Amino acid sequence: MTLMKCDVCDSPTATSLHFGAKSCKACAAFFRRTVAQNSTFKCITGENKCKIHYEKRMNCKACRYVKCIKKNMKRNKVKSQMKHKPARQSTSSSSMEPPSPVEQNNIQDEQEQIDVVNVKMYNEDEAINSASLMQYPNAGGMLEYQEVALDCNTESPQTSEEYYSDNNCGIIPTFEVIEESAIEGELRQHLKCESALNRRRKISYNCTSVKDLFDNNYCIVPFEKSQLTEFDYKTFQGFHNFEYSMHYDYACSFPGYDELSSAGKNMVYRYCLGVDIVMNSAYYTSLLGYEDGVFVSSDGKTTRMVPLPITGEEPGAAQYFQSNEEFQRYRTLICPKIRMWKYVIEPFCQLQVTFEEFVVLKALTIWQFCNYSPEIFPNRGINLALRMLDEPSRRVYDYHRNVLFACLHK
Repeated sequence: MTLMKCDVCDSPTATSLHFGAKSCKACAAFFRRTVAQNSTFKCITGENKCKIHYEKRMNCKACRYVKCIKKNMKRNKVKSQMKHKPARQSTSSSSMEPPSPVEQNNIQDEQEQIDVVNVKMYNEDEAINSASLMQYPNAGGMLEYQEVALDCNTESPQTSEEYYSDNNCGIIPTFEVIEESAIEGELRQHLKCESALNRRRKISYNCTSVKDLFDNNYCIVPFEKSQLTEFDYKTFQGFHNFEYSMHYDYACSFPGYDELSSAGKNMVYRYCLGVDIVMNSAYYTSLLGYEDGVFVSSDGKTTRMVPLPITGEEPGAAQYFQSNEEFQRYRTLICPKIRMWKYVIEPFCQLQVTFEEFVVLKALTIWQFCNYSPEIFPNRGINLALRMLDEPSRRVYDYHRNVLFACLHK
């Protein structure tokens, strides 16, 4: 069988003409479904100039269809899959007759459709970014799905949402076992990342001798009780540049970070920053302040929480402040700490987690947020279209998230 390059997506797996153009089976299935269902699409960028390539799983449907037409695919050559074919008579004479050209085309189309259905979910365009799969050999364990009880007439879906929302398909995902070496390597790397972040905090917030920075043990907590200072909402000026730099280095040291796209790296960095502020405050408080009823933030500042300070919502609360500006500043800075104490820190401290458990839980939270943020926060300015195009990054998210799940079971 001679392989050719697909005119639509450049896949090297085209074997024949489909609807008038050299194309792979995935592009042929896409064109057939679009015409049969009379679907219309809108360009996800609005420029109608999207690149269509087999290595990009989430290609723009509008631009893909336009390219099919430009490459001479003919709509009139598509036979509607919606129409039921008349049952054949099972007579001996009819069974001996060779099929007509029309019947041969129908049989070929049906066979192509069956082939497309059997394509892996992540392999719609019949090729995946090979570099990503070589980097993550067990990504197939997260992304490869065994087809069970398959009874449907749909082709390979275009998105994971379509894949799971198709009521006509019964697909049960099954995950491969992750190798022990991958689990241990992931855990070891995250322990190093967290320890390095704590050492950076030691340098930034404390008077630390140089010899303490090169201890071979993991740095579990960057502060001692004697080094903690009280938080003053009146003088707080926000985060400093070195804190953003510190979190940037932390994000860059994440396993798989170099394999992410620019948008994927941006997202990991933002969630590293947000998750670190919350979870490290909870962890430091559990070690240094919870027994004394003191909230310890990630920068070593303390706020007494037993008894709980006023929230500012109480009647007449403003009278305890010298000005309305001071009152509003208090509410802005202290109220979030009170909520964090009640809903995050108290439950977290009751878990009494070890350093290893904390590190895994924190990293897992970051990867989980990265993977599901468009669905959880649809109105928070996250570009869903961009995320759906960024499938290599999603594979990285999936892989490391599932390895960390395995770490929790060790």
